[in-house]
Amino acid sequence: MRVVNAPPLNNNNSLTSKTLEVNKTTEMAEDISKDQANLVTARMMLQLGRNQRRIRRRGGGDLDAIALPIAQALIPLNTNTHSQKEMKEMIRLSVKKREKSENIEKNIPPDFPGTLVWDLLEYNYIELEKINAGVVPNSSEQVHKATDKEAAGKIKPRPFTESGEWRNTLSILQKALSAAFPSAAPSFKKYTRHVKSLEIIFTRRGNWKDIIPYDAEMRKAFAARRHLSFADFNSSKLKHIKAMAWPTLESRQYISREPYFSQQSAASSSKAMVCNALNSTRLTRPIPDGPKLKITKHLPKNQQICGGWNLDKCADQAKCGRIHGVCEVVGCNDNHKRITHPR
Repeated sequence: MRVVNAPPLNNNNSLTSKTLEVNKTTEMAEDISKDQANLVTARMMLQLGRNQRRIRRRGGGDLDAIALPIAQALIPLNTNTHSQKEMKEMIRLSVKKREKSENIEKNIPPDFPGTLVWDLLEYNYIELEKINAGVVPNSSEQVHKATDKEAAGKIKPRPFTESGEWRNTLSILQKALSAAFPSAAPSFKKYTRHVKSLEIIFTRRGNWKDIIPYDAEMRKAFAARRHLSFADFNSSKLKHIKAMAWPTLESRQYISREPYFSQQSAASSSKAMVCNALNSTRLTRPIPDGPKLKITKHLPKNQQICGGWNLDKCADQAKCGRIHGVCEVVGCNDNHKRITHPR
């Protein structure tokens, strides 16, 4: 078996230990077939990350001297035919990423699973249910295993049973994000306050769990749209998520009013009932014979769906300040007006 030795570093006691580390890693690479090239690349970078700190403590620290022979061993095995320079840069970035994960370990909450640290660093969407599942031992070895992208996927999500549990888990995620991205900590805090206040509204309306899909869709959007911060939850680019958050809530409100309408119909003629309904109904309140509408008047103005636009009576969104381009019929999130909604 061919062994690629490391270039001379310094004439000190660490030379032998460095060479042994590099030779051992190189042999691992050459023993694996070309069909496993991508897996080799990931594992070799991981092995380098594990050894690099030990090598530096022994008096070394020349990362180029360590990365170069490993890159030479990986090149013939890699299906993408990376150049020696590209491979070395990939290894350097992997080591830097690993060092960052070790630095934030000191600041993230102890309740945050170590296997999710890598997703945290990559600003990926993280399921709150996986954090709620419990803490995987947050040792360095667990964090390294998370780079394989398999350890995090093996966490079995645990659904929430009460609102306090959900609120606590959201706070854990906020603190972990703030530790990983300190400059963005204020936006994480602002978003957390926002969704917790909405959870209170949903609780009063009948089911606090309606906040869970809303929060999940919002954080997925932030992960996909890196130009938006967590504080941009009122962005017009996310209005479709805002609109999707209310149908369940509005349908419950309508159902709670149905006994009132049925009593009125029993006590008066159909003509009187329609008149009463019209008198008490404005743009966002449905009449019994019409479609059920989303009621958003209890929300801040910039989160309300414009009833005038839905009736083709309001064309200037800037003056109106309400959401245009969203149908106000319950269960419909298309961009047509209510008056053109198919019956």
